[in-house]
Amino acid sequence: GGSLMQTLVPIVAAVAFMRQDDTFSAAVCAWWAGQNLVDLAPYVADAQKLQLILLGGRTGAEVEGHDWEFIMTRLGLLHRAEPAGYVFYGVGLLTMIAALVVASRTTLVAESE
Repeated sequence: GGSLMQTLVPIVAAVAFMRQDDTFSAAVCAWWAGQNLVDLAPYVADAQKLQLILLGGRTGAEVEGHDWEFIMTRLGLLHRAEPAGYVFYGVGLLTMIAALVVASRTTLVAESE
């Protein structure tokens, strides 16, 4: 659930700000969600190889896998772990860029009023 919460919390916050017509704050939260996707990408990509050092100081191979190895195995996508990591990274990067564009545009519109 850590990856889900890491991504879901900023998305929920962005939606809440959009409902309040606070586009700038929603853009900041969207950037946060994108950054979290970029942060998750190496773990997704590592699901098959299990070489990344985890928080406990050992690799996934040394501790019987990690969350993304379990998720990708259950989905039958373990053989696609590395490309999936690139997708997470790309979506996260695009989300961050889009959020910066929206935040900048919102600031420029506010200044012109």
